Formats: sequence, structure tokens, C-alpha cells
Amino acid sequence: MKDNDDKKTNISHGKKEEIKGLRTYRADIKSASIKKGPPVKKKGGDVKKEKKEVKEEKESEIKPTVPSVPLPPTPFVVDTDKKQIAGKTNYITTKDVSDAEKLRVEKKNREKDEVKRKEGERVKKEEERKKREEEAKIEAEKLREGIEKILAEKNELSKKLHDLSEGKRVVEQEKDTVLNKKSEGEEALQPILEKEHFVEEKIQGMEKEESATQTTQERHNIEQKRWTAEEERRGIEKEKWGKEKELEKILAEIKEKDLKIAEINNQRSEINTRIETLDKEKEKKELTQKLKGLSKTKDELETEWVKLNDRKKELEEILSPIIEKEKGIEDTKHSIEEKEHTASSSQEQRELEQKRWKIEENRRNIEQKRWEIEENIKEVTNKIGTLRPKYQDALKQEEEVKTKLSNISN
Repeated sequence: MKDNDDKKTNISHGKKEEIKGLRTYRADIKSASIKKGPPVKKKGGDVKKEKKEVKEEKESEIKPTVPSVPLPPTPFVVDTDKKQIAGKTNYITTKDVSDAEKLRVEKKNREKDEVKRKEGERVKKEEERKKREEEAKIEAEKLREGIEKILAEKNELSKKLHDLSEGKRVVEQEKDTVLNKKSEGEEALQPILEKEHFVEEKIQGMEKEESATQTTQERHNIEQKRWTAEEERRGIEKEKWGKEKELEKILAEIKEKDLKIAEINNQRSEINTRIETLDKEKEKKELTQKLKGLSKTKDELETEWVKLNDRKKELEEILSPIIEKEKGIEDTKHSIEEKEHTASSSQEQRELEQKRWKIEENRRNIEQKRWEIEENIKEVTNKIGTLRPKYQDALKQEEEVKTKLSNISN
């Protein structure tokens, strides 16, 4: 035992200074006795006094002191480029320290750069997001204002259309009145025309009779009758002209009414065409607005999907070493169980069983961690699953809106 202690206290060869081990009470007494030697008797003087002094001197010499505890052997730096080993002590070179410090600084700088890079990306993405949102707000405001203008114009056109319809109704009523007058005029003219026709036939008969007469007196008589018939005819024709003039005025008025109605119809047609155009423009703007909303929804769903997918990968990366560790623990447990069956003594079997207990406890802790992570993965997977139908619905609506916009443009 002493030899071993002596070996442990020497860390270098002959010329190197000896490093003492722990001091003990027995070793201190022995060392003090050797140094002091046997007590020396003095001639003369007080024997009791001498004994007392010797006793005090011995007590002071053999009084135990608190031993100094040497520090455990630790690596210390030497100015060399190579690692040296004396016994079990490693000597670290200044180059090792420099390299380690350099690696530490480089790692720290890389971490700082990575944090800075990520922060820069985050800030950039946030700025881009805000810019997109601002642009979307401006675009949405323009679309809203455009729709409001369309609705205002459409409202004015609807009022005009209503006024035109009312005007047309009035003109058509006036035309109906004039048409009634026309019918009355035509009815009043009809007997005059018949009377005129009768007189004309009468005159024609007289002319035939006049051409067939043989004597002058007969001719004179017939001619006088014809004059009278002509006078009658003239009176009838004058009456006819008055009625015809009244009818002409009525027909002119009817024509005027027809022109007004035609003009109203043209105006109504133009307004209806404009309203149809406005309706298309309004629908186009609304569909464009809806399309932008669907695009935003898709972007949000895609962003959420990326986040969830990244989170799932992160959890799977965390889970992978846990599963590997669990497998290693299971293998160790199986190995111990095999050793239990072949244990040579009860003591060895108990030790193996105690080891298995600890391993099983560690296994349980790892499984609980695995459960937690697997539950998180399941939760994230379910969330990803809910995003899919939402995204597909957004895609379907987007296609429908694009088709409608294409139809409107064509």
C-alpha cells in the first residue's frame, strides 16, 4: 500500500521535485520523532523543569496539523507543439488552446451570422408581406371604388330608363288617341267617298248619253244636267278635301309619335346595352377581387402547410435519435435478460435484475418522451390533413372564377 502511495506521488524522474500525498497523523508523529531524536539530559538545574520543557516540546512537535490536500492531476499547458503523457496526465499545448479558442470563436461567429441571416430573412419576408398587404389593400380599394362608380352610373341609367319607359307609355297613349281620331276621320270620309263615286258614275253616264244624242237640244239638256252634277261633285270633293286634310294631320301626328317611340326605344336599347356592360364590368371586378382573395387564401394555406411540414420534419428529427436510443436500450435489456438465465449465482442474478430495473425505468422515460413527440406529430399531421381540402376547394373556386372571367372577356 505504501509503495503504491509512493508511486502515485511521483510524476517525474529523479531530478523533478517530489509531490507529497495526503498527510496522516501517524506519519506526522513518526516524522517528528525522527527529526527530534532522544531527549538530552542536562547537568544541574531543575529536573522537573527540564521534563516539563521536554514534554511541551514533544507535544508541540507531535501535535497533528491539518494535512494539505493536493489538487487532482489536471492538464496544464506547456510551451510545446506536441501532446506529452506522463503517467495518466495529459499535457495540452498552447497550439491546442489556440485552436480550440479559434474553433469556439468561429462557431460563435457562425451562430451569430446564422441568427443575423435568419433575422434578415424574417425582416425581409415581413417587409414583403406588409408590402403585399398594402398593395392588396390599394387594389381592393380601387376595385371597390370602381364597383361603386359602376353602381352609381347604373343607378342613373336605371332612372333614365324608367323615365323613358314612362315617356314611351305617354306617347303610345297619345298615339292611340290619334289613331282613334284617324279611325273616326276615315269613317267620316267613307260616305263622302261613296257619294263622290256615285256622282262620278252619274257624270260618266251623262257623257255617254251626250255623245249618243242626235239633236242639239237634247245635247244642251244633257250638258246642263252634267253641269249640275259637276257642281255637286265639286261640293263633295271640297268636303272630301277637308276630311282628308284632317286625316293627314292625324297621320303626321301618328308619324311623330312613332318617331318619338323609336327614339325612346333606341335610347332604352343604348341604356340597356350600357347596363349590361356595367354589369359585366362589375362582375369582372368582383371576380377579380374574389380571385385575389382566393390567391391570398392559397398563399396563407401554403405558408401554414410549409410551417406545419417543417415542424413535422423537426419533430421527426427529434424522434429519430430517441427511437435509436430506445432500440439500444431494448437490445441492452434483452442482453441482460439472457445473462440472467445463465447467471452462475444468485448474487450475480440480483445485480443483473437491478440493472434491468434501471434500464426499464430509463426505457419508460424514453417511451414517454416518444409518446409526447408522436402525439405532436399526429396533431401536426391532422392539421396538415385539414389544410388539403381547404386548398383543393380554393383551387376549384379559382378555376371557376378564371373560367367566368374568360367568358366575360370573350
